[in-house]
Amino acid sequence: MIEMTEVANATGLVPDIPGMHGPKVDVPDLQKVFVPRKDGGILFHSGVVDYSTGKVAPGVFVIIRTDSHIIKKDLKYYALGEGPYYLLYRPYHLCSIETPLS
Repeated sequence: MIEMTEVANATGLVPDIPGMHGPKVDVPDLQKVFVPRKDGGILFHSGVVDYSTGKVAPGVFVIIRTDSHIIKKDLKYYALGEGPYYLLYRPYHLCSIETPLS
């Protein structure tokens, strides 16, 4: 997955395991699965790149966590859930436009 290599190179984040996990997970469950094992997910580490073979494409997503009470309050206000992990999902990506900007 060349896009994941580009993300890894641009951010310094690396795959959790060689080849990545790539589970079949749909959008509503991404923030439950792409979290550390100690929190019920599949990841051995935080701050990694991975992908899903579920109904996500052509979108892109990131799972975030914060310790800031102010940010948690804002995320709840934006109906992103109670946490501690939050899903930011965009149901499209404009590769030919975004790549030159990154």
